[in-house]
Amino acid sequence: MSDPATRYELGAEVAQLSSSRIVEGVVRATGAPVFVQTLARSDEELAALAEALEKGARALLDAGVPGRPVEWDVTSSPGWIVYDHHGVPLAAAVRRGRDPALVDSVAIETATALDILSKVGLAHRAINPRTLFHQNRRIAVLGLDALRASYAAKRDDDGEPPNDPRFTAPEAFDGGGDIKADVYSLGCVLFALMTGAPPYFGSAQVLREAHQTEPIPTVPGEDAVGWNDLLRRMLAKAPGARPQPGEIAALVRKARQRSYASLPVTAPVARAKGKSRSPIVAVLGAALVLVALAGIGAARALAPTDLGTPAASAAPTGPGAAATAPVAGVSSTPDPAASPAEETTPEPTTAPGATARVATPRRTVAPTPAPPAAPILQVAPA
Repeated sequence: MSDPATRYELGAEVAQLSSSRIVEGVVRATGAPVFVQTLARSDEELAALAEALEKGARALLDAGVPGRPVEWDVTSSPGWIVYDHHGVPLAAAVRRGRDPALVDSVAIETATALDILSKVGLAHRAINPRTLFHQNRRIAVLGLDALRASYAAKRDDDGEPPNDPRFTAPEAFDGGGDIKADVYSLGCVLFALMTGAPPYFGSAQVLREAHQTEPIPTVPGEDAVGWNDLLRRMLAKAPGARPQPGEIAALVRKARQRSYASLPVTAPVARAKGKSRSPIVAVLGAALVLVALAGIGAARALAPTDLGTPAASAAPTGPGAAATAPVAGVSSTPDPAASPAEETTPEPTTAPGATARVATPRRTVAPTPAPPAAPILQVAPA
């Protein structure tokens, strides 16, 4: 067997599995990026894997799924499998929190790969966020070193299940199970994507009991009603109650429709109307304010003419009207015709022959009748 390092330039590790690891790689001849999985297995384990891997890898390669295996060699230790480079492990997305579109993709595309394997009589046996890779809503199923005809063919001599115990089906802890156990593992992955954590916690023994006896948890939120219905089927304790991989795509669409139907209709509509009308309301409000301010300004600008002295109104073209205000404001010699009462009273007097107008004078000095032109010239300062 050839060493993978002779044909591929190996880089950083991207996923650590129980008995293998996946690293970045580059084809030395072409520079194309790949993933390389190196297997730390005994010769007996590699011999048991060889037939299943040949069958399963060929089926996935022919189907053209994302991250399909392109080359492998498990004839002697250490074995290796090369995959098309596709995205990053799903474990990072679990930590980021719920992404509804990604949940749909993981459910449908992983189920598609499982359906391909089931049709050639194989189970994946290691579905978890470290063997699923995602990019642009497309999902790659890696970790094919666990492929077997059933879970009964245990991977390790100590009887441990081949998968992460947080994502292992109840029957797989005892060495049983088939493709329906993979469906259960996929249900655990979907639950983790929606909530940020798998459905059960604890040590391996605690997890074993929880998967076998604990009630199925639910995803919180009004938008998860349909998904909880699907998860109850996928996480059923009895394998016979779980759907086949080929049924999951239709069940996902049904779950999505039911979840959307359960959401309140009025809240989004009210928010949409508020957002669309708020700029118009703001513009109209600003326009009304400007109109009001313009009206106030116009009223103030007209105030001196409307509320001017009666003498000016009575004879707008006469010289006396124009000179009345300056005389009252700047004359240093009092008008001999004016009386003390006329200087202090706030009531205006009307020139002879002028029409009386009622107005409140803006000055504190009481207006006086317009005197003849000659007296004005006599009292004006030099």
